[in-house]
Amino acid sequence: MKKGISFLLILAMCVTMLSACSGGNEASKDSAKSGGGAGQDKIVRIMFSNTPYLDPAVGSDEASTAAFPNIYDSLVVPTHDGDTEPSLATEWTVSEDGLTWVFKLRDDVKFHNGEPLKASDVVFTMNRLLTIGEGFAYLFQGKVKETTALDDYQVQFTLSEPFGPFLSTLVRLYIVSEKDVMDNLSDGNYGEFKDYGKAYLNEHDAGSGPYQVTEYVSGDHVSGTKFDGYFDKFDEGSPESFKFMVSPESVTVKTMMSRKEVEITDMFQPMEAFEELDKMDGVSVMKFFGGSMMYLTMNNKKAPTDDIHFRKAMAYLADRANMVESIFPGSKVADGPVTQVLAGSLDEKLTYDYSLEKAEEELKLSKYYDQLDGLDYTIYWVAETPDREKLALLIQSDAAKIGLNVNVEKVPWLTFVESAATPEQSPNSGTILTTPSYSEAGSQLVASYLSKEIGSWESLDWYSNDKVDTVIKDAISTIDREERLKKYEEAQRLIMEDYATVPLFELVETHAYQSGYLYWEAADRAEKGESVVPVMGYQYSLKGMKFLDE
Repeated sequence: MKKGISFLLILAMCVTMLSACSGGNEASKDSAKSGGGAGQDKIVRIMFSNTPYLDPAVGSDEASTAAFPNIYDSLVVPTHDGDTEPSLATEWTVSEDGLTWVFKLRDDVKFHNGEPLKASDVVFTMNRLLTIGEGFAYLFQGKVKETTALDDYQVQFTLSEPFGPFLSTLVRLYIVSEKDVMDNLSDGNYGEFKDYGKAYLNEHDAGSGPYQVTEYVSGDHVSGTKFDGYFDKFDEGSPESFKFMVSPESVTVKTMMSRKEVEITDMFQPMEAFEELDKMDGVSVMKFFGGSMMYLTMNNKKAPTDDIHFRKAMAYLADRANMVESIFPGSKVADGPVTQVLAGSLDEKLTYDYSLEKAEEELKLSKYYDQLDGLDYTIYWVAETPDREKLALLIQSDAAKIGLNVNVEKVPWLTFVESAATPEQSPNSGTILTTPSYSEAGSQLVASYLSKEIGSWESLDWYSNDKVDTVIKDAISTIDREERLKKYEEAQRLIMEDYATVPLFELVETHAYQSGYLYWEAADRAEKGESVVPVMGYQYSLKGMKFLDE
């Protein structure tokens, strides 16, 4: 009997091993077929530094903004030239005083749950976003007084004050299904709305977009598949599914690209890695200016960066020409605090050129000059972005030449975000990359320099200036576009008078992708020297991708 049992166990093990080997071969075949194969194998896998926040009332980082346009719809969407065009909304009107906006909606849109999308869902979405107060809520808080469904397919926004860029900001209002949210409430602090569906939407979607979420694994990936009930047609060869995954170590990224196990890399690979990837057959490296700006933030409420002369000293210490030549080649040295791809950015130079002599002069003028030996000045860099360490170390090295000790600290992205809770928790400086939420200078000015927005990772300068606040608020309340843009310029000059932050360079966004079998509209436009949509996340629209014939 013992021999018989042993034989059966051995037989079972052999069957299991054969099955495993067979499965491995099938997995390899699937991996190969996904690169230009047919049907269900047309999967686009994109790498990011973190898994997305799937709740459009919560997320605002790159991974989240890449997911939102693919699983949700908005009333309007941004164009490559910085304008907006209809999506869920077919037409709209605005009152002469700029306070009343009425949008007519498509009547053929369904959510992923099969329910029709109506004006009441738009009302619910705006109210939910404003109540939760996270993510892109800051775009509408204090501006949208009331949202009303005039009928099933007309929605009216009543503003509390004129808001010039209102139409542009609606690209960030991703419409959720009221039924999905209300059917999936958990305990929470929003009264009758409990948690407002936050727990559910952390791992599921309630959208009507071209793709729907099928799996969410925190810290690893989110997967989705094409929504057959989508109101718009899909192009031939369009992706059948997607997987947004957390980027592994650079060596693994290169291996996965060589095996066609990923279609698009994240933008944070070391330049040496991009050079190697560019040499692979069927792989191309694309570069474009999408509005990303790198800053060395200055905590204006924490010693020693609370001193303007210390901040100016750090500005002179930033060898930005060296940074764009040797660390982030192809990028452009910043002239001011707003990226030049946005309407209303300054066309004049307000930043300082590298000078150890002038840095030392400013340092001597600071109130901390006689305390250099015991001074605690720290620069954070994001652990998931290794090239940013080089920025911090370059500044550290130059600072040492004038007797200034700089601490350089590696922290995970989520720690960076959490540090924005208070000025005391925030570092003196950090290497921060921001990208606009909409295509006007007001996007970056409001997010980073308006006092009421203090407390987010985009405002780690902890800058507060009543005059700047007044100018920014006046600008965004101006309906006339040309007048609004001039006021944006005034705000930028005031910010740089205080040297509230140190703009380093406009980052050329770099990705390696499988050009041998994947068409990517953003990459194609960049290669032709054409503009690419300057609103973070929309470059990753799967509707702008398709698999090429083998």
